[in-house]
Amino acid sequence: MSHTGPEQGYYPGTRANTEILSDSHTRWPVKTMAALDYPFSAVMDTLLLPWDYYRHDHGDGLSLRARVEQSDSLAKTTTPQTAALVTTPPSQ
Repeated sequence: MSHTGPEQGYYPGTRANTEILSDSHTRWPVKTMAALDYPFSAVMDTLLLPWDYYRHDHGDGLSLRARVEQSDSLAKTTTPQTAALVTTPPSQ
């Protein structure tokens, strides 16, 4: 989740779980899943720490999603979301 999502930096999965657990609008089933995921996220974030360090020093700082959007804009292609916006006539 975290290494393909928009979150960047070190220990992104653990930070995401912390945000879920501290959010007052999150329901208990999601908080339970976040609590169960916490140790696994910490282990995976630790194992991926060298990759995060390398990406931070040698990368452009963009997430995978941001790089795909940048590539699409350079290739002048559209995503399904933007295609729907382009093909839908304005409401009158």
